[in-house]
This record gives sequence, C-alpha cells and structure tokens, in this order.
Amino acid sequence: MTIKTADGKPCEGLDQGPFEPIAVIGLAALMPDAPSIDAFWQNIIDSKVSIRDIKEGRWPGPISHFYRKGGPGESQEGFTYSKIGALVEGFEFDWRRWRQPPGTLPQIDPCQLWAVAVAADAIEQAGYDGESKDIDRTRCGVVFANALGGENRNLSNIRVWSNHTSQVAKKHGMSMDNLEAFTNELVEGAPRIDEDTMPGELANVVSGRVANLLDLQGPNHAMDAACASSMAAVLDACRLLQTRQVDVMLAGATDRTMDPATFSKFSAIGALSPTHSTPFDARANGFVMGEGAGVLLLKRLSDAINDGDEVHAVIRGIGGSSDGRGKGITAPSQRGQVQAIARAYNQAGYSASTVELVEAHGTSTKVGDATELSTLSLLWDDLPHGDHVAVGSIKSQIGHLKAAAGIAGIMKSVMALHHRTIPPSAGFETPNPTVEWNEIPFFVPTKARDWPQPEGHPRRAGISAFGFGGTNFHVALEGYEPEYHRQLASSWDQRWQAYAEAEIIPSISTDASSIFDGEARPSMTHEELKAIEGGMLLLSSPSMEELKATLGSLNFEGATFDDDPKGIRLSNTLHAASKGFDASSPIRMAIVATSWAEFSKRCALALKAMDDEDKWGFLQAQGVLLTKDAPLHAKAKVAHMYPGQGSQYVGMTHDLYQRYTAVQQVWAQADETMTEVLEGETLSSFVLRSNLSKEEQAEAEHKLKQ
Repeated sequence: MTIKTADGKPCEGLDQGPFEPIAVIGLAALMPDAPSIDAFWQNIIDSKVSIRDIKEGRWPGPISHFYRKGGPGESQEGFTYSKIGALVEGFEFDWRRWRQPPGTLPQIDPCQLWAVAVAADAIEQAGYDGESKDIDRTRCGVVFANALGGENRNLSNIRVWSNHTSQVAKKHGMSMDNLEAFTNELVEGAPRIDEDTMPGELANVVSGRVANLLDLQGPNHAMDAACASSMAAVLDACRLLQTRQVDVMLAGATDRTMDPATFSKFSAIGALSPTHSTPFDARANGFVMGEGAGVLLLKRLSDAINDGDEVHAVIRGIGGSSDGRGKGITAPSQRGQVQAIARAYNQAGYSASTVELVEAHGTSTKVGDATELSTLSLLWDDLPHGDHVAVGSIKSQIGHLKAAAGIAGIMKSVMALHHRTIPPSAGFETPNPTVEWNEIPFFVPTKARDWPQPEGHPRRAGISAFGFGGTNFHVALEGYEPEYHRQLASSWDQRWQAYAEAEIIPSISTDASSIFDGEARPSMTHEELKAIEGGMLLLSSPSMEELKATLGSLNFEGATFDDDPKGIRLSNTLHAASKGFDASSPIRMAIVATSWAEFSKRCALALKAMDDEDKWGFLQAQGVLLTKDAPLHAKAKVAHMYPGQGSQYVGMTHDLYQRYTAVQQVWAQADETMTEVLEGETLSSFVLRSNLSKEEQAEAEHKLKQ
C-alpha cells in the first residue's frame, strides 16, 4: 500500500499488524469552564468558547511586565504579544479525601492534583465506587502525558535564583535598605523549597501521584511527545492491555503551563494568535494556549463486555509516525501525517473513507489547516466532493492544551460517538480561502446534528495530533454496537487463546511426538488442513428483520486461514460466534462453509434471498439453512441410521477421520478386529486414502472388494 503526497513523494511503510480493540469504559475531564465530562460535552454542543484575557494575578507580576504589542513575526525578544488563553478556574483539591496535608499543596504543581481528581472521577463515572464494585487495583496501570511539567518549576526557580539576583542588584547600586524588600517581592507567591518541592514538579510524578493516592499497583509512567503526548499515552496504555501486563488502564494528560515564559517562547516562533482561535476559517492567524486535564479508563473490549461495563467507544487503531528528514524540527510534514493516519486504519482493518467525523489537529493557522485537509483528502480519496465527512477542532473552544490537546480531542470524539451526535466547531464563518472546498469531501459543522447509523458498520471517528519534533499520531475510534463488537471481541479472544497456548508449549512435558513436542513436525500441510477445514454458523432471532441485521453485522477481522496458516479458522471462529444461538427461537439459520471465501459468498447470498421463503430450498442447496418450524422437544435425541447396504469406496470417511477423534477411535477398533482377517493388513490402510493416482485407486478398490 503506497500513497503519494501532494508533491508526489511516496508515503511508504503503511502496513501494520491488527490492533486488538480496546474499550473506553469511563472518562473524566477538568477543562476551561468545565469541571466535569458532562459539562465539557455540553459546552461542545453549545459551541461555547472559553478563551479570554489572562487575568492579573495569574502571572508572577503585572501582565504589562511580560507583554508587548505585536503578532506573528513581530515579537520582541523575551516578551509575549499574546495575553489570551483558556484557563481552568475555581478548582479546589479535596485534601481531606486524599489525606494530603494542606501545607504540602503549594509545593505540588496543580497539574498533578488535577490528574488525581480526573482519575478518580473516571473510575467512578465507569460505575466503580470502590465499595459495592471496584476495579482490580493490583492490575491497573497509569500513564499520563505531560510535556512541560507545569508552572511550579519556573516559580520555585525564582526562589533558588533570588539570592544571585539580589547580589547582582546590590553590585549595581541597590542599597542594603532596599535589598531585603526587593528579594521578598521577588519570591512572593513562589513555592517553598522543601522535601515536597522536587516530586511536586517532576512530570513523571503526575502518574506516580495518581497511583499512590488511588492505590493502583500496575505500571505508572509519564509520556512526552509534545502536542501529541496524549496519543502516545493512550497508545502505551493499549499496548499494556494487549500484552496482558494489566487488565485496566488510566490513560490521560494534564497540562498547566500558561506562564509568561511559555507565552514568550511560543511568540518567538510566531505560533500564537493575539486575538482568537478559528480553525479552518479565513481569519485563522495562530493558536491560543489553554490548560486542562482529561483521562480515559480502558479495558480490553472482551473484558469490558464480560464485566458488564458501559462501553462509550472502542479504540480500533493508533497510528504513529515520525517526519524523518524534513524542512525543520517544527515544520509539519504531509508524509508523516499520511503515514500516521494510514497506519491507524491499516491496524483497524477498515478504510478511512468509512469514517464520518474527523477531530483534526486544527491549530488555526492558514497553512497548517490547509495542509491537514490536503492530507485527509489523500486518504478519503474514494468519496466525492461535498458534505460527507465532518471535520472540526476542539481548539476552536478551549485553545491548544499542548500535552493535553489530544486527550481533549479524543474525549470530544468519544462523547460524539456515545451520544450519536456530530458536534460543531466554533468560530467557523468564512472558509479558509487556500483550501479548494469544492473538491474535497469535508465540511466544518457549525451546529450540532444527529449522526445517523451508517450502513454496514458502526459510527466511526478519527482524531489527529501532531507534535514538535516531528511526531504524528492518529486514533481510530468506533461507536459501540453490541452485536458487532461482541463478534469482534470473540474473535480476538480466540486469537489470544491460540497465542497463549502456543507460548506455553515448551513448558509441557510429553514423551509422545505431538504438537506439544517442540521438536515435532506438522503431520499435515496448510493445503491439507484447508482441504478438511470447515465450520457452521448458527444464528437465531425472534424476527426475520433482526436475523438479517445480525447476519449483516457480522465482521471477522484479520487474516484468514484461506491465505495464512496462522489466520483465523472457520472451525474455531464460527463455533464461537454461534454461542448465542437459541434453539427455541422462532427463526433459526445455519450457514455451512469450508472456506472463508465460500462463507462470505453464502452470507451475501443469504442476505439477498432470505426474505423470500420460496427461495429457502435453493439456499439450502447452497449450504444456507433457514427454518420457522417448531423446535424439537428439549429432550429429543438425534439418531443416525445406517442400513448396511450400498457400495463401500476408497476414501470413505477419510475427511471425517481427519477431523474427528471419535471417528479415529472407531477406525482403530476396526483395524484391531480386521488385521487377522486381512492377513496382517489394516482396513484403514487402503480405505483411508485420498488423492490417489488411477493405478493406486484401482488397486485399492480391488482390495476393498475382496
């Protein structure tokens, strides 16, 4: 699979292995103007913009000390030309609940306290109150994204540098009378330097503090991929779940770096807007910074279903890439963006064009927004132009949360899928004139709208985040559909069981030559196994409409045994998919197949003809059986009758012998009985044979008739 960028450069290395689906069972947010996930979603639906002027008191001195009027390309070194942002206000840490001495709180950066609060909220939002029901805290890990640590480090450094600063002031004429007052004003409001200061500032302690206060005993660590840090955190959490190192994961991000130093350094790049954030709009002139925290509570999809959890959305793939050699360390790369997005959908096993909502990186720069839409158009290439795929950016409402930007976008998309609503993107009035809108399938919604069920698959969303340093991520999400995702979870359970069994083979001791013997060789080739492979799918339903819907929703992901010896097998997969079959249901169906190609063909045939009962006889001849007959009595038994007449033939029961142990045992008894009659030969030696030449066939038939 190769895609070319707009300037003709190939985007290679897109193939990926399949991604075991991960369920989002809980989520929590602490965002500007939103103390909870419900408030955050309501603000999204209402297109509420939480960007406003920085208030006096937020910075360690008057705003005028740090601000100089200007704009992108017109900044004064050491000053910011922007003094707007989206801030979290009114948060109070519940130190009594967490038994954290209040005297230590000023030394702990608020981003750590925010992480504790949202982590606890996410667990409770998922229905685990810690008393009547709880997660397994011994098997729960924590990974939080945090790129800049927080503001406390810069503030406490003022206290560390205060003596040196005072001595410099003294050297240049400050009187001793004023020196003490000067130093006191310099350190006013700065955190103390004590045993709580260092751990209170370290980025990795964000996750550590969550694990400590919530008694979570799985791995905990921090993740930094700049503006894509959230995606890296969620990816790592998924990998820990998929490798069974944990059973539950908290994956989130927290960012509180709105200090003057961060503003001035972003101003030096020319990245900030002094006025507003309007992604994809003609007025786009840079991003606005914001702050906040959010977290997802994750389980493997099969575990979430088995545990009865409410599934808000399903993660189907997370593609990542690096820009490689390019224009510069901060310049966007279309090749890198394409690689990340394509890899996500390669993992998911479905086309990007089936995705109807894209939460873009969307930083509100004309060039960046146009580049991103151009990238998306390369992957949504089989859709006509028009309003087919909604594209938006949460940065239009709460600005750019840096390390937490991705988690804000993911949560927005999770809630959109869960509530079956296409959310608006705020501030979009005049489309970016550098984008050929009449040639792409994307549109920017300005009002919330219902999200109809797509035909043949769940609702799907994609979320992008691209970070400084050339790191790119894209997350593929699906809305949860019980029937569809139960089948998917079942197939993954079987894959894992097969893998786990293969892994424990060396520890099993046996003297016999068998599959448990590490030195054993297969007794049948892939082609020989394919010749006897087969399975039967059983479905039942109260009505034909529901039965047809169930059949239509079936989706078995991954490589199949038709093409890959390690692919999913009909004999296992269809058996597992039939577990919900109810023999007492009014309408029952069976589909028999010996290959996945045959199974797909028969499913398509059934969907086309099953409504017409006159065609049921035809379907039966094709291996598709349907009935409305009353079910047999629960105690009824099935008898197989063999009259003992008719011609035996070479190869008789050979396929059954290869499939079933019971048949093998019967033949073993027959050989034991007949060896003396056949003067030392076994009956099976000339009956259980296949693929013979004409001469061998004639010889075997002659023996059989003696």
